[in-house]
Amino acid sequence: MDSDEPVSLNTTVINDNTTGVAIIGTDDGNTTSILVACNPGKVMEQPSVELVNNTRLVSILVTEPNITNRRTPADCVVLLFYARFCPFSSMAAPHFNALPRAFPRIQMAAVDAMKHH
Repeated sequence: MDSDEPVSLNTTVINDNTTGVAIIGTDDGNTTSILVACNPGKVMEQPSVELVNNTRLVSILVTEPNITNRRTPADCVVLLFYARFCPFSSMAAPHFNALPRAFPRIQMAAVDAMKHH
């Protein structure tokens, strides 16, 4: 994205090295940008969402003690907590399942919040 290009509010911009920028603001011009630096992971051959249990979830979310701020590159995971009977989870599922194809270097996982609570 060029610096001259206007950025609309509530937009997420991702560049080649998977650093995300979320622009959050109001119509009066107050904005906040949140940066997160992700290590570019390997591209998966078949990008998909991994359904995880509580043991696998803990292993995915192991913290790295050397990470001291958001600009320090680290492994990123997008995690969805869902319930099979929840209509909102059902509506979000196709969109969440499309994320690995759009961002094949970021790990996507989902956990059944009612089964593994």
